[in-house]
Amino acid sequence: MFDQEHFGACIHLATLLANAGEQQKAAKYFKHALKLDKTSIPANFGLGKTLHALTNNVDACKPYYEYVIEHDASHYKAYCQLGIVYLEKMELEKSAECLKKCLGLNPKHVLGLVSMGNLLFETGHSKHAAKYHQQALKYNPKEIQALIGLGNALYDMGEPEKAIEYYKHALKQDAELADVHYNLGNALYLLNKTEPAISHYDQAIKLNPKKSESYYNLGNAYCVKQNFESAIENYKKAIELDSYNAPAFYNLGNAYYMLAQYDKSITSYQMALKLNPDSAECHFNIASAYNDKGSFPEAQMHFETALKFDGNNAETHYELGLLHEKKKDADSL
Repeated sequence: MFDQEHFGACIHLATLLANAGEQQKAAKYFKHALKLDKTSIPANFGLGKTLHALTNNVDACKPYYEYVIEHDASHYKAYCQLGIVYLEKMELEKSAECLKKCLGLNPKHVLGLVSMGNLLFETGHSKHAAKYHQQALKYNPKEIQALIGLGNALYDMGEPEKAIEYYKHALKQDAELADVHYNLGNALYLLNKTEPAISHYDQAIKLNPKKSESYYNLGNAYCVKQNFESAIENYKKAIELDSYNAPAFYNLGNAYYMLAQYDKSITSYQMALKLNPDSAECHFNIASAYNDKGSFPEAQMHFETALKFDGNNAETHYELGLLHEKKKDADSL
């Protein structure tokens, strides 16, 4: 015999646990509720959300959302969650279809608006994305994902000052968002506010020490401050986390060059060229390093290679001309 009171208690307890972040326990009670009534819309929807948060396995939660939609076509939250699943799977057309259904049923659904903004940003429509995030903030001014999404859209639109405002609002609510510190650092760096940028890159690294880009950008900021030793340290860490990071090898070479450590500079440039052999800039810089250490044949070879990729570069022509003059002078002795 179906025990409605017991079933209701399972749903209520599972929902409380999910809202408290106790996803493992919540899943247990949602599953128990489904054993009592496998057709329950709240139990199917709740288990889908819980599995998504618990495992980040989008395929595990998808069938539960689909069941809800099949049996309740007015369930806008299920359309929203399924749209988020498709967005994470990069099935963007399906995501757009679900999110449009969600917002058609409830145009004021904040998560639906935020998710549509994220989808538009992902597809390169930052201006339209910003409008959806602004609409979400109209209904909930403290919606943190809308604050972050609007900051990202504004940054992408070339408005870093405005982006900074929204990133800071987001961090007021949660100071431990590594990606927001990273994005805020990028916006500050773009505005030549190097010291605060360094501070936020440092914080991003403390919160997420496995992100190569944070170390790389921190290295760039230290180069601006002409603190090349610290730049080198961070470029090395970026490379340790991503050994295919050609720009990190290239900038590591630049930092060593600024310290007149030409052999280390050349080694770094060589690694960068293995990953990106068509870089005129890298060929020019390695040529300059060889030139400064007196290895003229190698310098000439790389200056000439740089011209193959950028034949109109006046500085390369000038340096190659000076090198030829050096060789003439040496030959005349």
